[in-house]
Amino acid sequence: MRIQKSERSVDVKVDYSPYVVECLRNIGSGFWNKEFKCWQFPLYKYDELMKMKHEVLKSNNSANDKIKILREHMIRKGYSKHTIDAYIGHLNRYLIYSHNYVDIDVINEYIGLLLYKYECSYTYVNQLVSGIKLYCRYTNELSLCDIISIDRPKKEKKLPKVMTKQQVQKLFQATKNNKHLTAMMIAYSAGLRVSEVVNLRIEDIDSEQMVMRVKQGKGRKDRLVPLSKKLLIHLREFYFIYEPKEWLFENAAGDHLSTRTLQKAFATSREKANLKTYVTFHSLRHSFATHLLEAGVNLRYIQAILGHNSSRTTEIYTHVATSHYKTLANPLDNLYQ
Repeated sequence: MRIQKSERSVDVKVDYSPYVVECLRNIGSGFWNKEFKCWQFPLYKYDELMKMKHEVLKSNNSANDKIKILREHMIRKGYSKHTIDAYIGHLNRYLIYSHNYVDIDVINEYIGLLLYKYECSYTYVNQLVSGIKLYCRYTNELSLCDIISIDRPKKEKKLPKVMTKQQVQKLFQATKNNKHLTAMMIAYSAGLRVSEVVNLRIEDIDSEQMVMRVKQGKGRKDRLVPLSKKLLIHLREFYFIYEPKEWLFENAAGDHLSTRTLQKAFATSREKANLKTYVTFHSLRHSFATHLLEAGVNLRYIQAILGHNSSRTTEIYTHVATSHYKTLANPLDNLYQ
């Protein structure tokens, strides 16, 4: 069912159903337009028609049906498992809140609740908006005009958390588990995400060309990243100790380690190293990019290694690189010379 406002009327296009036709007739003041092949109603009937539409859809599709529709659509479109799980989770929580009712006013009310009552992050709420918009565009449960009207909070501009080289050294020294240490060294030496580290296979290490192959990283993209000479020596020792069969970082069951395992290992090492700045496993990637930039490496090269589509994403590291500040003549210092 599709309901759209024109300048003089509300047009309703729907596949024939005796039940729906009866509902439209009960609203009154409408008629079937043979030329445009749609029902037409006065503009003041819009809210009533939208309410009827939601009741019809609600009676036809349960919350589980709606979740299944979105999941199957995202799978066909090739979304990553992480994104699918995130969007499905958001839709499920919204449908519980709205009692299976998809409505622009209820959606905006829910967004406000998350932001101001529960103080959810703007990134979290933006992810919710993206998931609901994707569902509504595919199912047409909301008109395009209503979809555009869903309030998306302004994106926060936060700088990435970056470690100094000394902090990275302290972190590595505090990591006693060789497998966890190797994973952190790889993330720092090549700017990899934690998901990319755990999915590395033995065949992805190319010692002849001194590169590592990252297969189907974020955005389902393959890319090559540099292989550090020191890391290669460490990897050879690592291979001799653990003798992995397929995955570089295997668990006892022969599958690869989970991202959560490495994140918890990082948190343990961070506490042991007594780092003052709160950093996460992802900070190794940020630190890699920042340290390359401070060493004078071209931003385009860093962009290619990180796998960013836009140079604007990579440019954020220019705001956290601090080496050039040391060479600046501060006016306060000059004042007292």
